[in-house]
Amino acid sequence: MDAKSLKLEQEKLIKAIALDKFFKGNDQIRVDTVLLMKDARIEFITI
Repeated sequence: MDAKSLKLEQEKLIKAIALDKFFKGNDQIRVDTVLLMKDARIEFITI
């Protein structure tokens, strides 16, 4: 587990929601964020 995953896990988040436009069409960043959140056992939703 990397430092970012560990920090997210320490925050005790269970769900995060972000606007899709936040990623400005960059699907790679969105996918990386989803995977990072999944590793930290956080449900990540984009709307």
